[in-house]
Amino acid sequence: MTQTIINYTSLFGFLIFTIGIGFQMKKVWQRKSSGDIAIKEILLRILASIIVYLKFITTGDVYLIIGQGLFIVTLFSHLGVTVKYRHGPPPLSK
Repeated sequence: MTQTIINYTSLFGFLIFTIGIGFQMKKVWQRKSSGDIAIKEILLRILASIIVYLKFITTGDVYLIIGQGLFIVTLFSHLGVTVKYRHGPPPLSK
């Protein structure tokens, strides 16, 4: 019973991480600008997350593997949105 609670709490924690990044992605998408976001920081998060993911794979904990995998996909999405809108919105055509 205790392990089940820990497993679901872990998934919930990963969900919170993912939602937080989702808010940032939404803000970038709405403003069509990501000039204030450091791409290096996102790349470091991705690298760290992949290292942690490999550790979770060695433990065989399915809940941690799923949660971390979701987090990594979200980070790559965040990187994509950030790069796409790096130079602000396109100029208005007349």
